Amino acid sequence: MESFTNTSIDTRELPRFEAVDFEPLQADYKKVIFFNTAVFALILIGILAAFLLINPDLVLGTVLLIGILAIVIVIIITLVIGLVSFRKKGFAFRQHDVLYKSGVIATTITVIPYNRVQHVALHEGPVSRKLELATIEIFTAGGSGSDIRIAGLRREQADRIKQLIMAKLIEEIPSVASENNEVPPVNPTEDEL
Repeated sequence: MESFTNTSIDTRELPRFEAVDFEPLQADYKKVIFFNTAVFALILIGILAAFLLINPDLVLGTVLLIGILAIVIVIIITLVIGLVSFRKKGFAFRQHDVLYKSGVIATTITVIPYNRVQHVALHEGPVSRKLELATIEIFTAGGSGSDIRIAGLRREQADRIKQLIMAKLIEEIPSVASENNEVPPVNPTEDEL
């Protein structure tokens, strides 16, 4: 019978993930941020116009001035937050895990080991497609949404990342199966048939 041991780990000796060089998003992604902000501005202007049409008794000059001023302030704040967020985002792929850094005021770094990944999705919006950009979403078990969403990647780079993660998932299948004393399924080749 083995004796149970539980030795302490010196946390000062652990490798630091902060030493990782995070790769930034593509600069063209700023155009997507500007486009999204412009669409948001048009929606706000539409709401203001509808409000003015529904309430024709209001003094147009004052309401219009206040509405336009509010829209300009909201658009500027949205744009600044989007650009600051863009500058702070980054990602890194290491041998055993993927890291994603994001945030505006506080920085969040998410680390997901490949053996926890359940699904990988690649998406392109209409503007991103025109700019040859794509988004990778990485899902783990138990969540309703993606755990990591990396937008602003070149389409070719996103394809390579997806293939990398899928290859890492396939590498994990035999080791998981052997841990559970299961034999992984084998597809027979034409010669074996």
